[in-house]
Amino acid sequence: MTKEELSTVFNGLKKVENLPEDVDVALKSFITACEGMLEFDVDTIPTEYLVNLINAMGKHPKYRAMANHLALIVLNDMGYFNDK
Repeated sequence: MTKEELSTVFNGLKKVENLPEDVDVALKSFITACEGMLEFDVDTIPTEYLVNLINAMGKHPKYRAMANHLALIVLNDMGYFNDK
């Protein structure tokens, strides 16, 4: 994805309504960190942003499956599931 495409996605996510407050705060903090990463051409953001988002989502049954999926994506990316 290009920076412009990501910016469009981030703007759409900022407009999501009816989220629990903790999920909303965690999502907006994560998006802000990602935007900063793009703006300052940094390769990563602190992991706390994603961990906080996963934890906030995991507290709510409606979002728990998505939180689990995000966690699995991160673990897979880290090589946790690679055969040894």
